[in-house]
Amino acid sequence: MNKVVTKKFQANYKTIVFWSLVALLTLAFIVFVVVKFVESSKRANSLDELTNLSSQQIFEKQGTYYVYAYSRVGVTVDKLELEKSDALEETIITYLTFAKRHASANRMYGMNVDSYENNSCLIDGAGVYTNVMNKTSFAGLRIHKGDVPILMKITDGKVAGAYLTESDIREELQTAMNS
Repeated sequence: MNKVVTKKFQANYKTIVFWSLVALLTLAFIVFVVVKFVESSKRANSLDELTNLSSQQIFEKQGTYYVYAYSRVGVTVDKLELEKSDALEETIITYLTFAKRHASANRMYGMNVDSYENNSCLIDGAGVYTNVMNKTSFAGLRIHKGDVPILMKITDGKVAGAYLTESDIREELQTAMNS
């Protein structure tokens, strides 16, 4: 009788290999899903991931960081700033992803000039120009509507750099990612 019971519970080699492979593949799948989830959380997908600052918040952060001043609805009659913003969107998203993955990278914040609080820094007209360099308060910022979007580099509460053209913005962010 014991011989029959022993034979019944004895697993053959093929069964052990089969279930071991199933367990290994299941474990590999779980690890793959977890890795993809963590990787996707460190990737920016749109400008909506920019933390938008308003008026005085722009100068309250510590250290060096970028502020991307942009418009979503357009501030000029011809709305050319929307085309410039669309052309820069991929560059901004790439930098946001870079900053998420590298703790030592300068952070980037947004400043939507369409909002009531931020709109007061906009100026328009012939003979007036963007004036943001070395400013330490929102009240001192003057951004010409024709220059939107712009990128400002703020160091210790003071605008240390202003990038007005598409090429200047791309070059600055590319330099920051390469250093």
